[in-house]
Formats: sequence, structure tokens, C-alpha cells
Amino acid sequence: MPFYAPGILFVSVLGIIGIRVWDTQIGIINYFVTTILGGPRISWLGNPDIVIPALAVTTVWWTFGFPMLVFIAGLHNIPEPLYEAAKIDGAGPLGTFRHITLPLIMPTMLFVVVTQFIAHMQVFAQPYIISGGGPGNASRSATMYLYETAWKFFRFGYASSISVVLALIMIVVTVLLFSLMRSRTEY
Repeated sequence: MPFYAPGILFVSVLGIIGIRVWDTQIGIINYFVTTILGGPRISWLGNPDIVIPALAVTTVWWTFGFPMLVFIAGLHNIPEPLYEAAKIDGAGPLGTFRHITLPLIMPTMLFVVVTQFIAHMQVFAQPYIISGGGPGNASRSATMYLYETAWKFFRFGYASSISVVLALIMIVVTVLLFSLMRSRTEY
């Protein structure tokens, strides 16, 4: 599957690709903006207002494959006779999706949402490699702050506190996600 291909890249390779894509002078995005659209060069990684969306697009492109494979597996686990019965009962595509596909894919959706939330709360390498946390501190993540606190300033106690708070936030949000989606995942 070509959509999963970015998922097998090392994060350092992703960083190099991200730098090449978003570069102001030789980046492929600015090539299309200036050459094809006739617009001005945009400093994607140098503008505090657009550095986060640029990093988000890069991260989503990199991590898109895993959730896609999980959703495909979830869709393949829905028994085909349910769709046939819905068709016989006269259900249209929207009704079939709403009453069969969506309820039966909710456990898969819960798994994907929780794993992606946890993964994105721990984002470190993309902003560290591509933008260095800049411009200023615009793209500095919590894990970058944790890393710098521990290994740049040697404040290990404070860094431990940060990691505990980050873990607690992830646990609380995960529990909330499970409780919000529990009624929808029981079928």
C-alpha cells in the first residue's frame, strides 16, 4: 500500500524531507506557490503563525498509514451478511453506514483515537529536527521542553515533574475518551 510507505521512514529521514518540502528558497511547496500559482515565497518554518500547521501536515503525512491499516482491518471484520440483510430491508448507503458500519467500527475508532492522541502528545523529533522549536518557541512541544529541562539545564527533578504531569494528562484524556465512547462501542 503506497499510503503506508511514509510510516516506515525513520524520523530523521522525515525531518530531512520536511526541511526540503517546507524550505523557503528550494522547497517543493514554495516551488508550486511561486512558479505555478505566481505567488510570493512563504517562510513556512520561519513564521510563528504557520510553522505548527506545516509540522502538523508533515506529521499527519508520516503517521497516516497506521490508522488507515487499522481502519481497513476493522472494516474487513464487519460481517458481510449484515450488509446483505440491510440491503434486503431497503436500507440505503447512508442508513447502512449509520446503523451497521459506524457502530461496528467504533471500537477500532476508539483504538485509533487513543493511540494517535498519545503519540501526538509525545511529539518531539518533528519540531526538533525540522524547525528546532522555532521561530522563537512557536513550535516547541512539551516533550522538547522536558528534554531541554533535563539534558540542557540538568534540572532532573523539574523534568520528572513535567513528565508525570504529561503522563497524567494523557491518562485523564484516555479515560475520558474511553468513557465517552464506551456506550457507542458496546454492541
